[in-house]
Amino acid sequence: MTKKILHGRCFWACTLLGLHFSLFLLAGCSGSSKTATVTGKVTYKGEPVTGGTIILTPAEDSDAGKYQILINSDGTFSVSGVPPGPKKVSIETESVKKLAAGGYNMKMPPGGKKPDGGEVKKPEFDTSNQPKYVQIPKKYADPSTSGLTWEITTGKQEPKTFDLTD
Repeated sequence: MTKKILHGRCFWACTLLGLHFSLFLLAGCSGSSKTATVTGKVTYKGEPVTGGTIILTPAEDSDAGKYQILINSDGTFSVSGVPPGPKKVSIETESVKKLAAGGYNMKMPPGGKKPDGGEVKKPEFDTSNQPKYVQIPKKYADPSTSGLTWEITTGKQEPKTFDLTD
């Protein structure tokens, strides 16, 4: 009989503990609605910046950390889950250089032989939607010199345009 009582008490204790833990998790998840959805476009001298990264850095010392947003091949960006608050903005395009060069290096494997015909041909890929490198002034890559800021509030933001100049 004592085994059944102990087993029953253990069951209810574990159930209550699991319920408390679930409520704790739900309370923690409710904070995720306190984020923002951001969209917009990056241009340089009026033309789209066709690849790169926007980096949002908290304007004040914060534990929030940096947030990165990829720039699409048409210069637009869109992402949700961004923490609200004042941000310093930096934009880099140097990461696109590798892709702009084709991003494909065809080498003969060790001990490999050339195929009949003698040439190893690079495969053809549709690169029309790939980012293309656009060189922008280096000042934009550093949040302390870019001069760009953004006040982000919770919810969906109005589209933001970053029009970069020399």
